Amino acid sequence: MGFAGIPAYYYPTTTLLIDDSKAFLTNFSLQLQNDLAIKLLSSSREALAYIEAAHDSSHVSQRSVDVSQETDGNPITNHTITLDLSSIQEEIYNARRFSEVAVVVVDYNMPLIDGLEFCRQLAGSPIKKILLTGKGDEKTAVAAFNEGLIDHFIQKNNEDVVSLVNENIKKLQIRYFQQMTENMHAILTQESSSIISDPVFCEFFHKLCKQNNIVEYYLLELTGSFLMLDRNANPSLLIVKCYEDLNIHYEFAKDNDAPKEILQAIRAGREIPFAWQADDYFCSLKVEDWGKQLFPAKEIKGKETCYYSFVRKVNDSPLDKDRINSYNQYLAALQLDKGKIASR
Repeated sequence: MGFAGIPAYYYPTTTLLIDDSKAFLTNFSLQLQNDLAIKLLSSSREALAYIEAAHDSSHVSQRSVDVSQETDGNPITNHTITLDLSSIQEEIYNARRFSEVAVVVVDYNMPLIDGLEFCRQLAGSPIKKILLTGKGDEKTAVAAFNEGLIDHFIQKNNEDVVSLVNENIKKLQIRYFQQMTENMHAILTQESSSIISDPVFCEFFHKLCKQNNIVEYYLLELTGSFLMLDRNANPSLLIVKCYEDLNIHYEFAKDNDAPKEILQAIRAGREIPFAWQADDYFCSLKVEDWGKQLFPAKEIKGKETCYYSFVRKVNDSPLDKDRINSYNQYLAALQLDKGKIASR
């Protein structure tokens, strides 16, 4: 299936719910989880137009990866691939990020362009597709799934249809971003141990997000540190360092005459460092400033031992909070538009 770890970035996206019955759209959408951004459309053609308008040709997954030709060697085969983590973080200032379409839920029985043909027209797109079917459509849906035209199908008359749609929207949104960041992950595995693939770390990460109402996150460092935002765009930090990283920081600190207690804390993993700019790590610090870059840490034992610190309140950061649109703001705007179901 490809990369199945933590995506290099994630933010909530808009799910299209498409059915020619406006009554069904309204009633069904009211039963879905209120933390989902749902756009109601009663026309397949309108849905295709909406997807086209929402498409961003300069997606962050493309902006962050740079392929440059090496000066020496064969110009056809010799290239350098680099990953710019700073451009991932910049996505928090993209006011349109939540309008991106990652999942569509479409009824099979639609006029003009039925649900299956609609999904066929999205072939080649990373958008994930859930087909709502009737009792007699199961064989067709199974064939479409096996062909790769759809990612899931659910019978409309299933008594658990609402919970199944809720569950699968969440799963497919994650899978969408895993697919979008697969190339990034390939680069990360060459540069570091890539803890974002470690099942133990992944379980810890998703539990941390749930406990702290985190709805979007962006990779800051190869070590697995993330910038996180809740629904009101309040920032927090997950700082992660593995044992090998701590050894490097220990040597930096030692070379810059860090106090003995600082060196012992880093060596033992009791405290781990973080700086927004790489050049700010342990450079000619005054004795009283050493602690400002260090955060109390706890241990995680997965495939390798790592240390983490979750910083709920981010101070002295370069983030421009006034430029960050929150997910709650986007949901409120969608709510105002909820009764306006586009049709043609």
